[in-house]
Amino acid sequence: MDLGKKMLLRRFLWYQFPAVVWMIVIFIQSSIPYLSTPDLGFKLQDKLAHIVEFGIFGLLLFRAFFFSKSSLLKKWSYQFTIGMGVIYAIFDEIHQSWVPGRAADKYDVIADIVGLIFVTVIFECWHRKKKKQGKMVFEKNGKKVTDGAGIQ
Repeated sequence: MDLGKKMLLRRFLWYQFPAVVWMIVIFIQSSIPYLSTPDLGFKLQDKLAHIVEFGIFGLLLFRAFFFSKSSLLKKWSYQFTIGMGVIYAIFDEIHQSWVPGRAADKYDVIADIVGLIFVTVIFECWHRKKKKQGKMVFEKNGKKVTDGAGIQ
């Protein structure tokens, strides 16, 4: 394998593969019949689980898009994160409707979207702050460079 392919594989494994793994984790967890959230002693704890689950997914999706080789995915990483996350949340609920003891719930999708948006807004604020400070760090040709070095 030549160096270019190794670098692409390394980039994929580091930035994109974790999002794929988390999608598989969500799918497997959604496939478990009659699964309920542990009792934490308050109402809507299942919605909190959805917010956290899709917040993590949002984090991983954002990394996958933001550090992509594609300038389009990088430029629109926030929008792609929300868009793909919402689509996956909807398909996850549809999938659960076929699992014994599980049901599709529009409020679960809403909780998933809240998790995605929460993480995306945090990243947007962090990114703007770091960019304003000139401290955004990216990789270019295997070397770390700051935003001031011409990386968009």
